[in-house]
Amino acid sequence: MIVELKHYILGLIMKVPFHFVRNIFINPFLGHRGDNVELCKDVEIRIPGNIYIGNNTTINKDTLLDGRGGKIIIGNCVDIAQEVRIWTLQHWRLLKSVNAKLLNSVF
Repeated sequence: MIVELKHYILGLIMKVPFHFVRNIFINPFLGHRGDNVELCKDVEIRIPGNIYIGNNTTINKDTLLDGRGGKIIIGNCVDIAQEVRIWTLQHWRLLKSVNAKLLNSVF
């Protein structure tokens, strides 16, 4: 419940059209935020404590940073284009079980 509420609040913050307002409210949630970082409008951040952003970095609009499966470390002087999705989760367990079933049925 608390995680969903935090995600909802972050979503509202990232819709604010003023860069400086977004920065004031998002900074306490991030794992690290360097100097001169610009988070554009409608950036979606999942588990912000796992997101580390270096200096002089821009993350453009409609970008997703998903820290649910581990850390995302974005270095210095990085420009992430709009509508990029960076995921830390994967479906390996599901893939392994499907592959095992397929192998068992073939042999």
